[in-house]
Order: sequence, then structure tokens, then C-alpha cells
Amino acid sequence: MSGFPNRIARSSLGPTLEDKFPVVNPKHDLGAKQFNLLFHQVGGMNLVSARGLLSVDVNSSTGTVTTIYQGIAWDPEGSLPKIIWTRTEAGVYSWSLPQTSYKDESDNDIIVEILGGSVLPQQLADSQYVLTGQNVKTGLRSGEVHIVISGNFHVDSDFLFLFW
Repeated sequence: MSGFPNRIARSSLGPTLEDKFPVVNPKHDLGAKQFNLLFHQVGGMNLVSARGLLSVDVNSSTGTVTTIYQGIAWDPEGSLPKIIWTRTEAGVYSWSLPQTSYKDESDNDIIVEILGGSVLPQQLADSQYVLTGQNVKTGLRSGEVHIVISGNFHVDSDFLFLFW
């Protein structure tokens, strides 16, 4: 099963298991029933879980946008460079993944493609209105984050960014 973290189905984890012998001691032994349940749960979680989480700091006075934390499924050691952001105007930030592929656990090249993202602003606007965020996909590995306040006015804000 090479290719993590590509989306896998339950069938990617092998056939439905059957016990060759009955489980003698359920305190110490796992049977096919438990493994099959785990395989179904892992396959389901894999289909819906985010592939990355970023915490992004925006400094509106200097115009800098910085990735503070980066957790990406295909980089469990955190060795890849952090995603670089470009602030094009207040509340609008472009991003692009620096790598087009990565090596899976079997040393195969896997092409990176981002399906979409979710933006969660982490502060209130000066007027105490709630901010909303949106990611607009601009390519296979790039997008543009928009932070807006009511009336569709763009404003700067720190945010969390999840992508699939």
C-alpha cells in the first residue's frame, strides 16, 4: 500500500479478515472483527481528514505574512521548508506549496495535489465584527486566501489554514 498520504479506500488495506482459530483470550488477542473495524475506520478517516494545518501570522503594519506552524501529512518530521505567503493587499494572501512531489514510505514519487482548503480567522475585526475566510484554489498546489468582514471588505487577520 504505497502512496501515503493519498486517499485510500478500505479495500486498499487488504481483504476482509477471518479468524483461522477462535480468539482464546480477548484480553490479550485481537480477532478479525476488531481488525476489520479498525480498517474500516482508518479508510473512512483517510478520506475526510485534512492533509495539512498551518498557523499563519499577518503583520498589517509591515505587510508580512509568516507561517508560524506547519503540519503536513507527508512531512511528519517537519523537515520541509514552510509555505511562503505573498500579501497582495489587505486580507488577500497567495500561497503555493514549494514541492510538486514527495517520496512515500516505499520511496515512490507521489504528485502533490491540493483539493481545497478551509480558512479560520483567529481574531475579531476592530469593529468587533466576526471575520470570515475563504480559500480560492488557483492551481494544483496553490491558492489565494481571503479574509473579509461584513460588506465584503478585506481586512488583515491571523488565521489557521487546513487543506485537503
